[in-house]
Amino acid sequence: NEGEKEAIYFRTLADLYAHKAENYKYLAANYVKKAIELEPESKDSHAILNCALNGIIPDWNISNHHELIDYYKDFIEKNPNYARGYLWLLDSLIEDGRTEEARVYLEKMRRVEDDLRVPLYMGLILKKECKLEEAEKVWDEMLERYSENWLTNACYADCMAKLCRYDEAVIYYRKAFELQPKPRYTDAFEAIAHIEEIRGNYDEAIEARKNQIKLLQEEWNISLGETIDFPEREIERLKSLK
Repeated sequence: NEGEKEAIYFRTLADLYAHKAENYKYLAANYVKKAIELEPESKDSHAILNCALNGIIPDWNISNHHELIDYYKDFIEKNPNYARGYLWLLDSLIEDGRTEEARVYLEKMRRVEDDLRVPLYMGLILKKECKLEEAEKVWDEMLERYSENWLTNACYADCMAKLCRYDEAVIYYRKAFELQPKPRYTDAFEAIAHIEEIRGNYDEAIEARKNQIKLLQEEWNISLGETIDFPEREIERLKSLK
């Protein structure tokens, strides 16, 4: 219908501009790194690098997500039965520490779709409230209840990685990968590569990138382009760190 065609048009336009913006950020980061090499104590250069690479902004006036939160509150009022809409809202509420509001919207989401994301987000709320033991208990119950769901294991792995519990994270990333239907996503290998690089295990990080390339070739039939070029560049970079 006409509305669907218009939505595709605007979504494609937005995607193109977003992609262009990311490319400009990549260029900005590369240029400002050269500026920092020449003038290492320039606050302006470091601020540009931080912006280009999505770094942390400590100024609350800039870093809080009030505009996005207001948008999704309004969106949910108009689309109360779309469960994923609640997730976009919850992410920003939790990140900003607005956990009382997050609890309210999590309960509203539960009434629409009561799945693994309910305990996942309750754990995230508890973690933000500095109730880590309670959060871990909720996540453990989630893992037990939805143990054969690949997404459960991936989400649990994410939670462990963010707690720097890397051994557990790697175990559950691998399990999530094994449980996925083909063609499988590369996320597990990307995460393992990051973790092993953090730990200084460069051979393991290289192996994860090689597995990423193999997966793309065998299950997605991708052998050319940036999707392959990026992990290949990462392998060369990791070799230089050894």
